[in-house]
Amino acid sequence: TETRNISVHNRCRINDRFCKRTGTDRSLMGQKKDLYITYLDSFVPLVFASVKTLDGKARKKLKLKGSRFSISDG
Repeated sequence: TETRNISVHNRCRINDRFCKRTGTDRSLMGQKKDLYITYLDSFVPLVFASVKTLDGKARKKLKLKGSRFSISDG
């Protein structure tokens, strides 16, 4: 989550919040955090699960019809 936050909000620059929340050495503040494809490999299933849950709850609350996610969708 913290890697996502600095990539989206801070152009991958390591800041104080990132250091505090991840235990990263504060001497790295201001440097760019490298992102690798392996991060995406672990991140995509989490995003899929979140979207699936949010979609189901929103459809139920708003009484909307829609497509259900299947295991093969992920």
